Amino acid sequence: MRILETKGGRTSTREQPERATPHDGTPPERRRVSFPAVVAMSLALGVAGWLIALAVRASSGAPSHRPGLPLTGAVIAGLAAHELLHALAFVIAGARASDLRLGVQLRRGVAGVGCARALKARAFRFVALVPGVVLGLAPLVAGVAARSYLVTLFGAMLLAAAGGDLLLVWAIRDVGPEASIGDDPSDPMVILVSREPR
Repeated sequence: MRILETKGGRTSTREQPERATPHDGTPPERRRVSFPAVVAMSLALGVAGWLIALAVRASSGAPSHRPGLPLTGAVIAGLAAHELLHALAFVIAGARASDLRLGVQLRRGVAGVGCARALKARAFRFVALVPGVVLGLAPLVAGVAARSYLVTLFGAMLLAAAGGDLLLVWAIRDVGPEASIGDDPSDPMVILVSREPR
């Protein structure tokens, strides 16, 4: 959105990121995803994936060993890649790199990439789902197909890391694809929803 500014008798224009505000000026609806729900979703996905990984290990005849440090390192790298994929998806969806911001709440153990620019609901869903599909679901399915316990377990852990993203998509399940969705910069568990005028 272009903003016209006048300073000292000079007029200039500047770009201002679009916010999730409807055309009629009403404030956007705040939708919160509760932290306990994110934990529950992540645990459910993680346990389901772990059970699938155990079934893969049992069917493959692989020796029973603990994955240890290499898997831990891979998961930590995967968590960083998860946030980078969100950033890449934001850019693909039309945001500029300058619109992106990284937020970390150590107290909650939450990291996330936010965007100062509101997106259409269709694009927001894409941004939310990309890391879970690429780093979680795809390795999980590939691990099952290849009968690889470690790849399946890696996919399960990264799918569990996408629990909050899945809940954000669920929170806007009743929103049309052209509605405007924005991040609340003060709380990564809140999204701002502005429906398009009818």
